[in-house]
Amino acid sequence: MDNEIKFSNRTPLSSQNIYNMLMFRDTPEGNYTGNAETQLQSGFKILSLVVRIGLDIYTFLLMTRMWNAPDLIKQLYMIGLTAVAVLIVDRLVSLYLKAMLKRISKNDSSAPKKGSLFMVVDKKPVRIKFDNVAHKNHQLVELMKKREDPDIPRPDESECLFEFSEDSFTIRNSKTVQEDVIPYKDITRLCVTEDYVFFDFLMKSDKKRALAKSEAAVMERSGFTVGTDGDFCSFMREKLGEKYTESNYQSLQYMQ
Repeated sequence: MDNEIKFSNRTPLSSQNIYNMLMFRDTPEGNYTGNAETQLQSGFKILSLVVRIGLDIYTFLLMTRMWNAPDLIKQLYMIGLTAVAVLIVDRLVSLYLKAMLKRISKNDSSAPKKGSLFMVVDKKPVRIKFDNVAHKNHQLVELMKKREDPDIPRPDESECLFEFSEDSFTIRNSKTVQEDVIPYKDITRLCVTEDYVFFDFLMKSDKKRALAKSEAAVMERSGFTVGTDGDFCSFMREKLGEKYTESNYQSLQYMQ
């Protein structure tokens, strides 16, 4: 096995980087929607609005054909009746479209939904409630920043060192002595964006090699200290084949 370091990268373990990594994993190919809706649901909402406005206008025009009363009182009566008709049609169409949206949301399993998440932090049970995927991931980063365990590096206090050899890459944190070596065959996806490289890979236990859990990492493309960004992309494309992807995902500014 060739252990020569071909590429090396230093990336800050920052709140923004961790937030972007979480967002990228939670949304398909990093297509951030800003809320708990998928693109299908958002598109249906826009279509629903167009349909409602169209039917309201059609109802109004249909009713105006009856505005031929000879006196003012009957004319005002017809105008009022027109307004009521438009409101009734709008309400009925709105209720129908809301029912359709609920059915779409139920069938669209990829939709990030409101909910809660239970976890153990510093040996204490914690449950967070979230309105959408961005809200959830913001809270997760805040929990990481407040951890009391000194052996776990917190955001904004350290950086990650990535070293790539011929058959594997190593991740090491500047605050710990632990390092993880991941063969390229254990990478399930690597996606290159304008500013970042996102990794999904399987982490195998030394004691139980048959067991593996999914992990993720984020690397800034501007952080190479050995090798160049362009050569690295070519190298990984050759190593990973279809597992290597590129995306126009835009990084999100983490809000303090």
